[in-house]
This record gives sequence, structure tokens and C-alpha cells, in this order.
Amino acid sequence: MRYTAVARRYAQTLFSIAKKAGQEEKIRNVLKFLEDALKENDFQKIIYHRLIPPEQKEQLLQALLPNLSPIMKNFLRVVLSRGWERALIPIVQEYDKILDNTAGIKRIEVSTAYELPPEQKEEVEREIAKLAGARVRLTWQVNPSLLGGLSIRLNDRVVDASVKKRLELLAKRLSTV
Repeated sequence: MRYTAVARRYAQTLFSIAKKAGQEEKIRNVLKFLEDALKENDFQKIIYHRLIPPEQKEQLLQALLPNLSPIMKNFLRVVLSRGWERALIPIVQEYDKILDNTAGIKRIEVSTAYELPPEQKEEVEREIAKLAGARVRLTWQVNPSLLGGLSIRLNDRVVDASVKKRLELLAKRLSTV
């Protein structure tokens, strides 16, 4: 990702300031709201537009979020004045990772062949939390090529319990016979 280093640096600085003020969760909530707003195409076009001055973008953000804390006002002012608007979503994602890591929450990606119903997702989350021995935050992805089952990724470790993987292993065994 193009903005990874910038996002990490800004997120770490913001987290450090938020922690000193005891506002880590409050800042996370504002950042999540901002991330959702930036996913709206029209709003994103305005914030990312190079010809709109940072001051006007700041006014727009203050209209959207009238009760911003001084920490967030200053943070957004710095990001906008330096032209890092396109790094805002990666900054939010990095901040979220830092906050989870600090709270001892493991971030795990789960891929399934199809969308699971909420009760199955909850059951999978409980089982993974038991196996991980920690609180977890799951990110769900649908990958029809798995055919069935699921694949779990925690950092660099992958547990592949998909039908596709089982078929590949079976084909490998049959080819050696």
C-alpha cells in the first residue's frame, strides 16, 4: 500500500496523544465515522480533490463533525495541510490495529466459500477465541474458490480447512500412488 509508512507514523502519533488524554476509544469512534464518510463517493471526491484548499476541507469536516475534540481538530488540520488526505483511511486502519494490539485483541482474517449466517459467525468466533486463548476481532471474506469450509489467517500463520485444500491434498496423494 502506498501510504503504509505515513499511515503508521500518523496513527502511532495520534494514538500516543489520545492515550495521554485518555481518549483512545473516543478517537477510534470519530475515526471510524470519518472512514465511513470517506467511503461515500461524493464526500471522498471533495476531500481528495487537489484544487480545494485545506482550509475549506477543514471547514467541511467541522460541519460534518461539529463536536470534534481539540486532538482531532489538530490532527485533521495537520493531515490536510500536508496533503495526506488519501492516507486518512489507512491511518484509521493502522490506529485500529494499534488500539487492538494494546488491548490484547488478535486480528484474524477468516475466508469462507459463502456468506455465513450471523449465528454461525458467532460460533466460529467463539471457537477461534478459545483456540487463540485471547480476545479476537475477525475480518470476514467470501472466497467462492474455497468450495466449502474455511481458511483462517493470523499474521503469517494460515490454517486452511477448506474443501479446495482437502481436494488438492487428495489429488497429491493419488498422484503418488
